[in-house]
Amino acid sequence: MAENQKFNALNLTTIPFDEQACIFENRFILAGDLDDSKPSRDLSRAPSMQPFLTTPYPFKVQLPMIHLCLEGSMRIKLNLNECELRRNSLMIVTPGSIGQCLEISADCRIVLIALSQDYVITENN
Repeated sequence: MAENQKFNALNLTTIPFDEQACIFENRFILAGDLDDSKPSRDLSRAPSMQPFLTTPYPFKVQLPMIHLCLEGSMRIKLNLNECELRRNSLMIVTPGSIGQCLEISADCRIVLIALSQDYVITENN
């Protein structure tokens, strides 16, 4: 990567989502394969995931996110540390983190919760 080239940005507008995603006021996203009665789709071949799987450069995360792995696995690099999400594992990603998706298993089912940076949940809600 050229020294003056920036990281790809990962924010609410760049997160891949489909008809199963729930979006609230463009500030909160709940996305993922929550319906276990249907066969899971192969995320490694999903067109919406290709920009995340084929880019040689990492993303700079601009919003808080929670990833919950329901099935399969996902191998990622987060802040230069390689890790693997497996069934029933949870990962919290803070804004400013640098991440890259390295591999997704064919049977992977991930749930993503993402908040816009300016969305604040108070005790009064």
